[in-house]
Amino acid sequence: MAVGGEDGHGNLLDKVEIYSVEKNMWKVLNCLKNPGKNMGICKFLKQSKTAKGEKQVLIYVFGRNVIERINLDKVPLDEKWEEVKLKNPIPLNLSTITL
Repeated sequence: MAVGGEDGHGNLLDKVEIYSVEKNMWKVLNCLKNPGKNMGICKFLKQSKTAKGEKQVLIYVFGRNVIERINLDKVPLDEKWEEVKLKNPIPLNLSTITL
């Protein structure tokens, strides 16, 4: 997955692309709400509480001051990235954030 970055003029980007090994191609996803560079990415499998016990595939992007997520089970995506509301009342180092 490629997230954000910087163009040749120093402007931060909000672009997101994901690579499919099976199809050997990149796919453009919806843009982030907050552009950035040097962001961290985490894939999270969440067991659903339905009778079927389905799993959701969530992608989290850790920016400078914002965490965003998107549900990859809804591909093709018409869903937007969602900002994750933090429980910590003051800005802290990302290693200390509680989701």
